[in-house]
Amino acid sequence: MAKKKESQEVLNVSDKLSNVKILHSTGRIKEAIAYLYTIYTDLALQKYGVRKTFSQTIRDFAIVMVKQYGQDPANIYPFIQQIEKAIYGGYPSTPDFFLEIVDSFGKIYKEMSGHRLPPLNL
Repeated sequence: MAKKKESQEVLNVSDKLSNVKILHSTGRIKEAIAYLYTIYTDLALQKYGVRKTFSQTIRDFAIVMVKQYGQDPANIYPFIQQIEKAIYGGYPSTPDFFLEIVDSFGKIYKEMSGHRLPPLNL
């Protein structure tokens, strides 16, 4: 029974990744990047039962995930820096930058789920 639940969670992420793909393909790259962060917070809720509070910044939530839940800072901090650049830093959301963020997210996903990130086939 546990195997089925684990597969279902991976499927849920695949469904969410299809939304990322749609956003990317319609030229809404910045929104696709923000949605990847939302998927990350959903994974944190599924795996650790921790929910990002409204008052927490993206960085504050990452610090909690590293200090209290043992996430690898070598995986999470580059991802968070990229998200902040895209959302708040005025950094151009180019297709190449998007692929860098997807790569960073893939490392976090593997750490949290034990699985490789399903391909986006962009």
